[in-house]
Amino acid sequence: MTQDDWRTMLEGHPIFTLPNGCGGQSEESLDLSTSTLKKSILNEGPLDVPRSGRRQVMVLKDSDLIVAAGYELRITSLSASKLGRSTNNSFKILNTPNIQFWIHQIALNPSGKLIAVAGAHQVAVVVLPRAGYSKLASGSVDCKSIQVGSFYHHSHSSAPIAKIEWHPWGEAGSTLMIMTVDGKLREYDISVDIEEPQQVLSFVPEKKTSKSYLAEDPAEREVASFTLGKGKADWGPAHRLCCYEVRRHLCHMPYMPQNASVPSSYVHALECFISAKQEFLSQGASSGISVLSTLYDYQRKYVTTLLKQLPAGTVYPAISRSFSMHPPMTIKSQPMRQGPFLLQPSPRSLEDSEGGDATDIAYLAFIRDDDDEDAGETERLGILIVTHQDGKVDVCLDVEKVEARWESKGDKSQDLPMLAVYECIDLGLISMLKQTSPLSSGTPALDLLQANRPILLMDPIHDDTVYVYHAFGVHSAGTHVVPLVNTYSVDRRCSNPIIAGSEDFLAPIEGPSAYVSLLGTEPFVPPLALLRPSGPPSNPRIAVGTPDTKTEFVLTPETLRNLGSTIEGLTSQIHKIILAYKATEVRAELQAKEFERQQQKCGAMLDLIEQLSGLRNSEVKERLERIREAYRALASRLDHRLQTLMQQASPKLSEYETKWFEELRRMKAEIAGAGRYDEQSLAARTSLLKREYDRMLPSLNDMAVKEAERKRRLCESGLGLSQAFQFGERTNQERTKIAELEETIMKMASKLELSLARPPSLRETPQN
Repeated sequence: MTQDDWRTMLEGHPIFTLPNGCGGQSEESLDLSTSTLKKSILNEGPLDVPRSGRRQVMVLKDSDLIVAAGYELRITSLSASKLGRSTNNSFKILNTPNIQFWIHQIALNPSGKLIAVAGAHQVAVVVLPRAGYSKLASGSVDCKSIQVGSFYHHSHSSAPIAKIEWHPWGEAGSTLMIMTVDGKLREYDISVDIEEPQQVLSFVPEKKTSKSYLAEDPAEREVASFTLGKGKADWGPAHRLCCYEVRRHLCHMPYMPQNASVPSSYVHALECFISAKQEFLSQGASSGISVLSTLYDYQRKYVTTLLKQLPAGTVYPAISRSFSMHPPMTIKSQPMRQGPFLLQPSPRSLEDSEGGDATDIAYLAFIRDDDDEDAGETERLGILIVTHQDGKVDVCLDVEKVEARWESKGDKSQDLPMLAVYECIDLGLISMLKQTSPLSSGTPALDLLQANRPILLMDPIHDDTVYVYHAFGVHSAGTHVVPLVNTYSVDRRCSNPIIAGSEDFLAPIEGPSAYVSLLGTEPFVPPLALLRPSGPPSNPRIAVGTPDTKTEFVLTPETLRNLGSTIEGLTSQIHKIILAYKATEVRAELQAKEFERQQQKCGAMLDLIEQLSGLRNSEVKERLERIREAYRALASRLDHRLQTLMQQASPKLSEYETKWFEELRRMKAEIAGAGRYDEQSLAARTSLLKREYDRMLPSLNDMAVKEAERKRRLCESGLGLSQAFQFGERTNQERTKIAELEETIMKMASKLELSLARPPSLRETPQN
């Protein structure tokens, strides 16, 4: 076996075995066939496949392979296997008790320290173990894990998760983006808040109520995937593209993480790009200059706010560094949702295909590190790739770059963004399935395409290569389309779906560390001259006899040589001790400076925490106030609309009938909601209330059991309630009789003119 033969090395590795909690299913039951097709489409069984059908359960972190198997995460080191250090292939299980769902997607953050895992409706983040985990004797490694957005991604009634991805410009690599099939992209900053998203982008327009009947396919409002734009001196990195299942593509820009780390070179290049457009606009004259001038002014305000966030003295051209930035708030208008994209020419349909739904989208940009040297070279076009269920892959060129726009009443432009369709690739899935004869039941093999969800995987080394893995194998699409793996069996009429793919290269994170210590990464080692507990080494001495010896000491050449070597050794030792003292003194001064820097850094972090807590509190209050104002405005409009409808009622219906039907429509919209995933509907709110009730019921039952136990102990340890009541009543009666007797005695003493001591009940309590 050669060391580079990864296929032979990983074949039969136990990390790829089925998990124990597979619901008692056999390996054959996991195959895709006509008998299991219904379960795959209806999402039956313990696997709970999400509506998007996206599966990515394997990822590489340097030399570590991470695989998700059911409810557990597994990790193994490939370096030991490749170098032949380990003869027994094994793996470690990451112990994460908080993950109680079947894992369908995993994503590694840019720093390689966190990994996000997602099921059909839930998302969690796991802190990966440090290097050296493979040396542990136990088969599991305890890892910290936290649930993300449990309010939005928890129950089965919430929108299924379409895709998760870490933003490459997120500060400290902690920005996680979660797209659900209802078209909402939520941005979470794991280092700030894991429950509430920092930003929410909606790619699906709000459903407007209409009197007329409008037939609408539910797939038109369901998102299949999303991708991040790319570029170096344009708006590419600031826009997000998403694709619907009905082959519609929309983008939302400008977009920037709430806590971003943006390269300074990009900000300066974007500023030059906008300046060039404004200069070109000032030289021409056309009817649309006013609209473009307003748009470019907005873009200028946006990039100017970014430039102000750069540290003073940052110039261009210079070495690019990443700096912490926040989205500009100077523009009150919201970013515009642009689309759908116009595909020219129209993509062709495959033969014997009704046009499968879109499943994934990816954006490619051929950017090299030495592109800055080729200043005269023509700018390279971006490529947009979209996969479909029937095995068709559309390759589109981003000829007309989409620019940032904001919602404006004066902008009446209805021009749709355009993508140039370069080619349509046929992976040959239809022709492969047509070779299979239909079963006796009459079910055609082409029906297996209904459960096919092709997923795109970028090659990190070759920009012109992309991999497509699907239910029937893996294809490599570059200059030529090459099938790499085929899992479909014509004889058995079934396939073992591919659920993961990974690359053998991980690019390092750009930019310096958040904090660089003056002491370096290696611990301080004291000099050898100071490490001897008994002091400097002893020198040999010359034997000159005893005091009783009468022989005179004779100075010989050998004695002189010994004396010289001894003096030289002592001088060298003294010099080493002096150097060790100076090195230790310099280290002590450096540690004092580092201690002072760390104190300043901690103070800055505490100030930042106070600012975030105060700012976030004010933002929540402002948001609640805006919601109240919007509610009052909607209530006023609703009253006005009902009054108008009552005055302009149809002559065929009476006033009371019209009002009754309007009330029925309103109640239906309030109960069922505007769409399938309307969070404001009564059905969704009832489901949420039931979930909260089920969550609180166990604790209430425990409290009831504890209260009953307390009452039982009280009854066993003392008197009963009725006995205690009777005892108290009798005590009160006796106290009343004693008081009456005291009063009678006092009256008799006054008549006899006798002085009596005060009764015990009236005596003052003696003070200490």
